[in-house]
Amino acid sequence: KKECLYDLEDRAIGHIIHKFEVSDADAPPNSQPFSWDLRDADRGKGASVPFTISEQGNLKVAGKLNFQRKNLYRLQVRVFDNGDPPLYSDANVTIKVVDKSQWPPVVSTLTVTAITADETYPSGIPLGKVHASDFDPYDVLVYSLLETPNSAAFTIDPSNGTLKSLTPLRAGSYELGVGVSDGRWTARGDAYVKIVTLTSLMPDMKLDQAQFGTAEEARLQPGSPHHHQHAVKIEGKSGTTSSNTGLHYHNVKSRKDISSFAVVMTLK
Repeated sequence: KKECLYDLEDRAIGHIIHKFEVSDADAPPNSQPFSWDLRDADRGKGASVPFTISEQGNLKVAGKLNFQRKNLYRLQVRVFDNGDPPLYSDANVTIKVVDKSQWPPVVSTLTVTAITADETYPSGIPLGKVHASDFDPYDVLVYSLLETPNSAAFTIDPSNGTLKSLTPLRAGSYELGVGVSDGRWTARGDAYVKIVTLTSLMPDMKLDQAQFGTAEEARLQPGSPHHHQHAVKIEGKSGTTSSNTGLHYHNVKSRKDISSFAVVMTLK
């Protein structure tokens, strides 16, 4: 097959550009271990290229890259099985060398208010996503949490910046530092998470006991005069619903189900 890869000119020697995956219908010992051959597709075997490939199929930088001197490499990657005679398969790879990163990432601040119907906000539910941008078109951004007093209770997806908690969160405010790296520059952003309980926000709200446990839908009856100013999204094991005029639990059968729901509320 064909692969088109991009790499920056300031990559360190040993940097892994790509990992090739290999499958073989033959059973051992005619399949693994595999062996590899890398050559310049234009000049043939023996021509020097600033790349190498490991026994694990990792294509690595093996020399200094300079996009002004040469910005395009066409390679042929050949993998052999362990048969007698060995069989092989080829992959054609084009590597485009681009200028090193010129601009650091720009990180937007994330502010989240999460409201829970229980004493704690459940772990594992996405709280929000940290957004970052970069003027360098080929930079790949990697997200991480910086070490802060609250960082051990959270995790962030390194590829897209989605923030989650690792443990149930009690009511309160949590301040986090987020690092976003493009491989050369690292920019810092902030994430502010506030956990609020429904009872503290709407102390007059009561559960409709008549419908609870018997109907497909149990309603929370609002007692707050500001109830209609809230847009509410309720997520849980049994379903999701949204409302601008009331709070609804869908397919709730017992109080145990109620406690498993996480409520996310945006104040208008």
